[in-house]
Amino acid sequence: MNTRFLAPLSGLVLVATLAGGTPAQAATLPAPVPNAIVSASSSWGTASDSWAGYTGVLQIWVPDAVSGGWTLTFQSAGLGRQAQVSSFWNANAVFDPVTNTFTLTSPSWGGDVAANSVLDVGFNANGAFDTSVDLANCKFNGQPCVISAMTSQSAQQTLANLKAGYQGGGSATPTPAPSATPSPSATPVPVASPKLEVLFSISSSWDGGYSGNVAVKNLSSKTLKAGANGWQAPLKFPDAATAQDVFKSGPWNFSVNIAGDGTATLKPKSWAAALAPGDVAASGFNGGSPANLQKAADADSRDVLTTSC
Repeated sequence: MNTRFLAPLSGLVLVATLAGGTPAQAATLPAPVPNAIVSASSSWGTASDSWAGYTGVLQIWVPDAVSGGWTLTFQSAGLGRQAQVSSFWNANAVFDPVTNTFTLTSPSWGGDVAANSVLDVGFNANGAFDTSVDLANCKFNGQPCVISAMTSQSAQQTLANLKAGYQGGGSATPTPAPSATPSPSATPVPVASPKLEVLFSISSSWDGGYSGNVAVKNLSSKTLKAGANGWQAPLKFPDAATAQDVFKSGPWNFSVNIAGDGTATLKPKSWAAALAPGDVAASGFNGGSPANLQKAADADSRDVLTTSC
């Protein structure tokens, strides 16, 4: 199985290719994508204290301007147990306890968002804040986004890096609909459909490093299991050192195992939700040299992406 390098490094896309050279359909993942970060601005008590609690902050970095309102959805059973939707401010909040889905929408006075800006949403929660809280299936205005939990200091540094490294256009346009995929030629050769598609993008860079996003999309017609025995996406890099440089820290919403031959296998966290057909699981990560990500994507004679579940 081969891959194609379909975009410049600022929006790197690795797409699995079917047998016979027919490329799989590319997911419409913008690059860069919005980043949502959950942190705590203050807290009291510990996990063992029944009176423990914290003031939570949900900050959303928005790369491109938005007009006419915004909607953020994500799943989190842990946050759902701690935070009541009535405690949110700067956004209208709804929580579905069946699917553990939060839906946040813009307030009446905050529907227009400038490019390269940060939305600040606050909430109050019971219990202790945990940076390993489950967060999954993030979408901003219907498009995949990255959501992570961090300490307040790490959140502010990450947001500063995102804003400083932004080089987008920032025009105020509504969220575009996915473009139509060309129909296959007549009498195609029957091939097995790929199950996963992995997409990389770089949100910002600085001297000696960069912040990136990696998204995994379920292209199959069945729901893929999460957890230790769930889906997995092995990425083939030239060697282990290259893979380690790409994933210097993170991805925070996936586990990654790097083998000696340069294979970096992404797996879901134990708390992650299953991937329904068409769903995307995404995570942020920090890397060293963008050239190493470029090198993996540009390899002509080496498989740099395989998929399995």
